[in-house]
Amino acid sequence: MSSSAHKRDTCKIGVYTAPTAPSPTPTYPLGSAIRCRYAHIRARETTDGSQAVLTDSRIRVPRGTTVRACDRIQFTKKKGVTLSPAENYKIVGEPHDNGAEIVCECVRIEGSALG
Repeated sequence: MSSSAHKRDTCKIGVYTAPTAPSPTPTYPLGSAIRCRYAHIRARETTDGSQAVLTDSRIRVPRGTTVRACDRIQFTKKKGVTLSPAENYKIVGEPHDNGAEIVCECVRIEGSALG
C-alpha cells in the first residue's frame, strides 16, 4: 500500500478513565481525530472455546501522541473512506517509539463498544 493511502487513515485515541462508583466499568473518552497508519497482521481464533475472532493489527500514530497500553484506538477512516461503524482496537503491550512514529500492537474489539 502506498504511503499516500496510509496518510488518509484517521483514528482517535480513547483515553482510559478508571471506573468510579457505582459503575465497575472504565470509560474511554475519545480525543480529536489524528493521522495514523493501519496494517493488518493476521487473523486468528481464540483457544478458549468462545470462537471469537481476534484481528491482530499494527497501528502507527505520530510521534508526540500520548497513547498507553490501557487506552483504545478507534479507526474512523481507512484509505480516505469513512468507516461506519468505526473500528475499535485494544492495545496489546506498551506502545513503542520506532524513531519515526509510535507503534501500537493491537487486536480489534468486535462490536461498537470501546470496552
